[in-house]
Amino acid sequence: MALGALAAALLWLSFAQAWWNPIQDPDVFWQMWAGDQMRSGVFPRTNSFSWTAPDTPWTPHAPLVGLAYSLAGLQRIAVVRWIVVSATALLIACLAYRKDAGLATVFAIVWSVCLVTFGRTERALSWGNLMLALVAVLLFRVKEERGWRLPLAAIVVAVWANTHGSFVIGIMMIGLCRWRWGLVAAFLCLINPSGVGLFGLLLGYGLGQEAELFVHSAVPEWRALDLTGWLGWLRLTCLASSGYLLIRDKQWRSVILWSAIGILALRHQRFFDIFGIAILPQVADALARRLPSKAILHPLPILGCVLLMPALSVPRGVIDENTFPVDLLDKVPRNGRLWNDFALGGWLGYHGRACFWDSRNDCYPLAILEDGRRVELHEPGWQEVLDQRGVESMLTTDARKIKDLNDAGWRELGRDGNHTLLARTPES
Repeated sequence: MALGALAAALLWLSFAQAWWNPIQDPDVFWQMWAGDQMRSGVFPRTNSFSWTAPDTPWTPHAPLVGLAYSLAGLQRIAVVRWIVVSATALLIACLAYRKDAGLATVFAIVWSVCLVTFGRTERALSWGNLMLALVAVLLFRVKEERGWRLPLAAIVVAVWANTHGSFVIGIMMIGLCRWRWGLVAAFLCLINPSGVGLFGLLLGYGLGQEAELFVHSAVPEWRALDLTGWLGWLRLTCLASSGYLLIRDKQWRSVILWSAIGILALRHQRFFDIFGIAILPQVADALARRLPSKAILHPLPILGCVLLMPALSVPRGVIDENTFPVDLLDKVPRNGRLWNDFALGGWLGYHGRACFWDSRNDCYPLAILEDGRRVELHEPGWQEVLDQRGVESMLTTDARKIKDLNDAGWRELGRDGNHTLLARTPES
């Protein structure tokens, strides 16, 4: 009982933030906008709420997330988030549980929660983690004689292809079990609004070309593993130790999976979430063969009960006003050339304000991303970028830019917390 409670507590402490936190992820707003468009009968295919690149093609890679958030509305997104993240926690408990190996179960959960750090919010990555965990349960926790497990896994991957780009990991996992079913899963993934274009988008991210090259260099979670702090070394230790166990046990299919996802994780930190879920059942098996036998109650019932506790309270379900300046929104012009902090783009676009750029990096030409970054980082020549792009107003939290523009004659239209809205004057 004690070990089962400990396992449930570890998962609860890791994922509980998904209920009470306000909405902080900037992707939510362009996803809601895309969902609204789809509900009106139009599938968005261009970057239409940006004034810098309104006609640039866009390949939405999370249409089901957008639909879900559009249907839920802003006040209920926290409920949807809680369901997605809680379901992932329950599936992780199933992947780690070994009835006669309580210590192995607990250590496997500790190993996993050290790696699954990004997918605990309302972002589409959390939905991808849920689909991954479900596929892993079907492949590694359902008995092989169950003839429906591979077809069902292929169907789940097809749904996954409409929620997050990580679905290619599911194709690989199924292919390692039965290559024919891997091909079936890949074919089913073509049944999405973007068709083959979705695979082209993912290939671009994998190769790091054009705008994707900017993403790899500018967005921290897309960078290589950072070993300047303790978390990076902890992740590297988890990766190396699991590889050692799998190689020692000669689990060669698992070693292939470990190698492929491990290389991705070392190159791009965000893949540690995927690594921590996909390799979890093999790690639990390897630990069960080495640690003393000790029976454990399944943590699932305990975890299920504590995950339901927040349902008795009212979720906050509001956006983080330190991140999004709601009191300034009415002062932001609907038309015109606004420069905005990167994290505000989706929020502005959702509310009908044309933005300079937003977190849909793949639908901006590289030149716009580089100009935006120059202004964002206050690099030399940033004011010339504003002049060349004809920027008429700015919404930012950067005190340096605010001071420089005030000195240059720009006028202040309003403030909300750390955010300031400024407008160019004829004198500037």
